[in-house]
Amino acid sequence: MKKLIYCICAAGLLVLGACGTKNNDKADEAYATDEACAKCTAAGIEGKWVIDEILCGKQFVKPAAENGERMYISFAADSTVNCYAGCNAIGGAYFVAGDSIRFDYMMRPEMACPDMEVEDTISVMLPRVATFAIEGDTLLKLNTATPGEQIVLSRAAVTEE
Repeated sequence: MKKLIYCICAAGLLVLGACGTKNNDKADEAYATDEACAKCTAAGIEGKWVIDEILCGKQFVKPAAENGERMYISFAADSTVNCYAGCNAIGGAYFVAGDSIRFDYMMRPEMACPDMEVEDTISVMLPRVATFAIEGDTLLKLNTATPGEQIVLSRAAVTEE
């Protein structure tokens, strides 16, 4: 009888041990280095992209240059992303798999500025972006799961980087 109880307890511990929490760092790493995605990241998305327009439902935002600096999103090889949208810097991580993209760990200071429309819109949209498309190595479209919502960017000229 004791032997049966020990066997049941041991089996229970094995089952509970198998139900441990997922290691998010490893999942993120696998997501970012997926073989189907290697071409996407290396050949296309990395670098500085100037924000041309933002379509958010019925709202259309066309960013203007602030103090001579154009608003941009910059993707680094180490999966970090930085964004300048006129006031505060927005930063975090991005993960790519095929044509899917996910933004995570996004942060920005809350310094108030006269016109924060673009920054507020970007801050709301980036976490909702689900896919991306690159057209001719010069145009990048970040699409949310909601039809009609996208951020359209063009590759920055070498002098802008």
